[in-house]
Amino acid sequence: MNESVERLLVDALKLGEELLEKEVLTEREKRFLESLDKVIEQWEAVNM
Repeated sequence: MNESVERLLVDALKLGEELLEKEVLTEREKRFLESLDKVIEQWEAVNM
């Protein structure tokens, strides 16, 4: 289970990196990046 969650997080991070390279983001993309930030914070808190 943990490996699949990690894989999803890695895929989300890759997508986030691609979005950050874009000059203009849609509102949906902005919300995704904001949500990704929250997920990363929670993941770090749990895994420290």
